[in-house]
Amino acid sequence: MDYKKVTLRLTSWHAGGLTAADFDEAAKVDGIYGALTASKG
Repeated sequence: MDYKKVTLRLTSWHAGGLTAADFDEAAKVDGIYGALTASKG
């Protein structure tokens, strides 16, 4: 198996759209992705 693409959608439907918490979570995911791809050099 080889996974090259992952799609992650963040939304807070209770709030009627994106919230600051969604952006915070997206930043965490970006940080994890950056750390993983940087180590592959």
